[in-house]
Amino acid sequence: TLNEVYERLEQLDSDGAEARAAMILSGLGFDQEMMNKKTCEFSGGWRMRIALSQALFVQPDLLLLDEPTNHLDVFACTWLEHFLVSWDKTVIMGVWPKSLTVAAVAFRRPSCHQTEHVNVAILTGVLPRFVLVFPGQTV
Repeated sequence: TLNEVYERLEQLDSDGAEARAAMILSGLGFDQEMMNKKTCEFSGGWRMRIALSQALFVQPDLLLLDEPTNHLDVFACTWLEHFLVSWDKTVIMGVWPKSLTVAAVAFRRPSCHQTEHVNVAILTGVLPRFVLVFPGQTV
């Protein structure tokens, strides 16, 4: 019914969609002129930022990111780190040592009763080993 459509639009915050998209794109380094360009006018690196912004915009229950900082400058990396710290859904992120600025939010899983943060530490050796580090624990 029409009421169901309106309820769904409200759930999606359709009134704030454009502002939310602009906030995400701005955080990833897009200025207003760039936001009005077609995707085909961007280089591969900027297209990766567009893909990342799309993933953040749709707010999935599970966000899987593989090396999300590869095509980002330090300002966009910092913005992404702050954005993901406030993310209230599950995030799993593959990062390598060059991306350690966001390693603190490499895995975040909200539970039913409280938000549980699990940090991923990357240790070097013959093969990289991944160790789960719980709050208050040191490696």
